[in-house]
Formats: sequence, C-alpha cells, structure tokens
Amino acid sequence: MSAISRNLKHDLLKDNPKKIALSICLPLVIVNVISWFAKKLLQNVYASSCKEYFTIFGLIGIVISSFQMIMACFVSAAWIKTALNFTEKNPVDKDNYFSTALGTIIIPQVVFAVILISIRDLLFKWFYVPTELLSKANVYFIVCIFSYVLANVGTFFVSIINGVGSALSLLISNLINSCIAPLAAFLCLSVFKLGVFGAALIPCIQGLAVLVYAIIILKLNKNPMPKVKHLFKMDKKLSCDILKAGFFMALQSLFCQLGEIVLSIQTNNYLPIEYIDVLSADLGFSSIFSVFATSITIFVPANYQAGNFKRVKDFLKIIAIATLIYSFICAGLYFLLANWHFSSTFENVETVKYGISFWKIYSLAMIPVSSLYVFRFFLDSVGYNRQAMIAGVFQMLGALVSALLLVPKFGTVARSWSPFVAFSFAAIYIFVACAVLSKKIFKPKTESLMESHK
Repeated sequence: MSAISRNLKHDLLKDNPKKIALSICLPLVIVNVISWFAKKLLQNVYASSCKEYFTIFGLIGIVISSFQMIMACFVSAAWIKTALNFTEKNPVDKDNYFSTALGTIIIPQVVFAVILISIRDLLFKWFYVPTELLSKANVYFIVCIFSYVLANVGTFFVSIINGVGSALSLLISNLINSCIAPLAAFLCLSVFKLGVFGAALIPCIQGLAVLVYAIIILKLNKNPMPKVKHLFKMDKKLSCDILKAGFFMALQSLFCQLGEIVLSIQTNNYLPIEYIDVLSADLGFSSIFSVFATSITIFVPANYQAGNFKRVKDFLKIIAIATLIYSFICAGLYFLLANWHFSSTFENVETVKYGISFWKIYSLAMIPVSSLYVFRFFLDSVGYNRQAMIAGVFQMLGALVSALLLVPKFGTVARSWSPFVAFSFAAIYIFVACAVLSKKIFKPKTESLMESHK
C-alpha cells in the first residue's frame, strides 16, 4: 500500500513530465467523463422540477458565468504566484503566503458581487428579461452570485491539492465537485421544492463540499494553513503581484465575455426562445479541454519559477499533442450525440431541431479551441499576461462580428457558427504570439522569472 501511495503522489519539480501529465490529466479526464452523466442527471432534474431554470439561465446566465470566470482568474493568479512556495520542501514565509493568497482572492470577489447585484435591474433590461420572470430572476441572480464566491474559495484549496497532493486526492476532490451537483439539485428542487432559489444554491454547496475535503487533506499532509491573524498582515508585494496578474487574466476573460454578452443580447433580441433554451443544455464534452489547461497551470508556474525550462518545454509538447487529439474526439462526440441528447432532454419539436443543428455546427469550433486552451494558459503561467489578454480581445472581436453583423441577418445559423468564428480569431493570434515570444520566454533571467512583461 505504501508503494502504491508513493506512486500516486507527484513531485512537480522532480518527477518525469510524462508521469506528471498522466498523474494530473487521467484523474481529471475520469472526473469529466463522469460529470457528463452527472450533468445529464442535473439537467433532467431541472427539466422535471425547475423548468424555468433553462429560460432564466438562457437570459442572464452569461452575466453569472462571466462573474464566475473573471473571479476564477484571481484564483488562478493566486496559485501561479505561490506555486513554488507550495511545492518547495522548505518554503519561505510559509505562515503568510497562504493567508495572503486567500485574502487577496476574496476581496475582489466580494466587491464585484456587490457591484453586480446593485446594477441587476439595469442588466435585466439589457438582456430583455420578461416582466413575469423578474422576481425569480432576482432571486436566482443574487443567491447564485454569492454562491460562486464560496465556490471559488473552494477552487483555490483544490488548486493547492492538485499541485502538492496525489492523483488520488486530485481525483476525489474533483469527483466531489462534479457529483455533488445532481445530488444537491435533487434535494433542493425535487425534495425541498426550493425552485430557482435551490438551483442558485448548488454552486455554494459544491464549494463548501470541496473546501471541507481540501482542508482535511491539507491538515493530514501537515501543509501550512491560512491563519485569521495573517489576513490582516498580508504580504503587500505578493498581494499586489496576485492582483496584477489576476487583473490581466480577468481582463482577458472579460474581453471574451463582453463578446459573449453582446452575442447573448443579440440572441435574446433576434432569436426564438426555443433556440435560447438549447444554449444552456450542454453536456460539457468541451470541458475536458480545461483538463489540459489545468495541467499547464499546475505544472508550469513552479517549474518556470525554478528555472526548469527543459521540463516546461517537454510538458508543453505533451499537453499540446494530447489536446489536439482530443479536439477531434470532442468534435465527433458533439456531432454524433446531438440527436440523442436533445431528443431525450426536450419535448418541443422546434427546440430539438434547433439543438441538433447547433451541436453539429458547434462541433467544428473544437479544432481552433484546442490550441487556444494550451497556449493562452501557458502564457499566463509564465507571466506574459498582457499577451494572453490580447487573445481575449481577438476572441471578443470574433464574437462581435457574429453578434452585430451575422446574427441579425442570418439568425440561428449565424449564432451556431459564432463559437467557431470567435475561437478562430483568438487561436490564430495566440499561436503567432507564442512563436514570436518563444526565445524570450525561455531566456534565462537574473530578475524575477514571474514578473509581468510588456
């Protein structure tokens, strides 16, 4: 048992990159495959116990998703800036860097949550939320926004486990996160009949579950834990570094989401509700791309900070090849399973027809998204946040072309092609940027390896 336990653990700074890639990606792929079925169960619960969820999420889900994604950027930045501290055997200032990182990711989340909630009436007008849905939309929006604050705290703890733990702890923490959702939905919606309030609580329940598990694992491994007193004595330099990196990563995400928001507004304005329902009924095949992105953000920061450039190059090559292979698999899954998924999820004939057409076109977007996931997260992980941010600008431009020029003229067909257009714009830029910057990125530096670059 002790030999098995040792083999399951990974040392980011010493173990073979292939072993690390397998140790990180295999558990996450297993979790994502299981989560496909979990999401199907979740959507069946929504369809049977909270049908208005699809409409409300279809109308304002882009705002909530944008908040979650932008705030997750500060979580990623916190890990990237402290990765070497967590992976070293004798980290410097071990009592304070954890508390500083935790405090730094909580502050912007609370601020942005309050801002969004205070302007929700304006947002609902922009997104054409019908008057009869305003009451339920208010409940869902407020509760869900604060639910994601706790969920992101849990995500940071899981990031630490992913980096310093083992394949087994990584598997369990992510399984909890994926599988708790349909169980929580069943209890909140089918048993307790909480409606949209219960649907909005699900991210909070997920975050709390993984947070409890992560704390248990970290304590068992005798890892340093954040202390309340240190939250008031945060390392200002580290906090500023996290906020700066998180800011550029958030801008990147914000640009992407701004394009999606305009696209969503145009979709709500021009397209039928039967088509809008389709957009929130995803099984998450493309979520496996996040596995490869996660592996980059786990492995690269610590090794890049330590000057292990060859290990970084080897790992990047492994992940790039794996991502490209999966992009073709993912495209096939969307194309081949479109009929089954929408026929079993919706009863409305028009919705089923729209859904099948959408997935078959959407499948082509998986090809450009493969390089986008790998190289954009790589640039973030080595401190080139500004260049990664520009990729977000290109993705926004692609979405705006679809939203403002194509959707009004070509309707649902143009909306279905919009992911391919946006991802292609960004993928072309990010590929060129990495090719141009490669020598500079891997040039030994005498200064801090993780400083931001112009």
